Amino acid sequence: MKKRNLKVDTLRGLACIMLVAYHVIGDSSGSGLKIDSGWYRQINDTFAYVRMPLFTFISGVVYAYRPFNGDFVRFLKGKFNRVLVPMLTLGTLFAIVQSLTPGANGGDFNWKLLHIIPVAHFWFVEAIFIIFVIVSVLEYMKLLSKPLTYLMVYICASAIFLTHVTVPYFSIQGAAYLMPYFLTGLAVQRFNLLDKIPSYVGGAMALGVLLYLTAIMFGYFELDGRTSLQGLICGAVFCTGALALGAESESLARIGYYSFTIYLLHVFFTSAVRIFMYKLGITNVHAVFLMAWIAGIFGPIIAEIVLDGTNFTRQYLLGKRKAESKDLWISRFASKTNN
Repeated sequence: MKKRNLKVDTLRGLACIMLVAYHVIGDSSGSGLKIDSGWYRQINDTFAYVRMPLFTFISGVVYAYRPFNGDFVRFLKGKFNRVLVPMLTLGTLFAIVQSLTPGANGGDFNWKLLHIIPVAHFWFVEAIFIIFVIVSVLEYMKLLSKPLTYLMVYICASAIFLTHVTVPYFSIQGAAYLMPYFLTGLAVQRFNLLDKIPSYVGGAMALGVLLYLTAIMFGYFELDGRTSLQGLICGAVFCTGALALGAESESLARIGYYSFTIYLLHVFFTSAVRIFMYKLGITNVHAVFLMAWIAGIFGPIIAEIVLDGTNFTRQYLLGKRKAESKDLWISRFASKTNN
């Protein structure tokens, strides 16, 4: 965990926990555990207002550490290799596996438009790449460097957010939804907003949103939708407050360290465990949820450790840079074996 921001990685870990739980349960009664009512369904649907906003907010914060430096080719090539290459390989593999596996939910893909229309949860990866492209242009135009011009961009992004963009191709719809949260994270870091928000205020902001969402879950209030002003405020306030709170957890941070791999691979493990347990005749919702959730968190972590062993798997499955041969565990293992 050296040279990493423990507070940010803690939030990443929290986001991973919420994300994996979401996909174990399923986004509808036709996916995951196929639950159409009850506590699991209510919690899953209600907390959709903070899950992906938190992932995207963190991306904005981390981007602000190493922002666009004026070299479009280098910047976009780096982002392409980091996010789109593993999306293309793993997303295609996911589509094939889901189509061929008995008991898998879904699998009805338009193969001619594969990735043009995003594959399952990989929509986020395409959306975040589009955001990086847009942000690089905005940075080049110096529109994000000062509070006033940044505010103008944020208002425009929020206006697009509120128009409920419905263009599915290349996840344009997803990019329009996520952009304000990315910009929120960028602003928090770039303009040192955390210095102006005491930790107790941050805690109150995050807790207030959670209590409000809980009240909605119990039917005391109504929420207009994730692309409503109400939804935007809930997501932005929760994310900013959660980071300002400054909570640190080594356990969550260790999960957060593998957040991108967890995002890419968790569905392979959650689906496999769910199908396996059903084959064994284990249908208890709580047991299946717990085991699939654990597999969705720790399966990708183990997978990354293994896939880190070769440059091919590092680059094409994890989106990482090529490493020196001596730094690859498979090379060290072979060297010890030969000795």
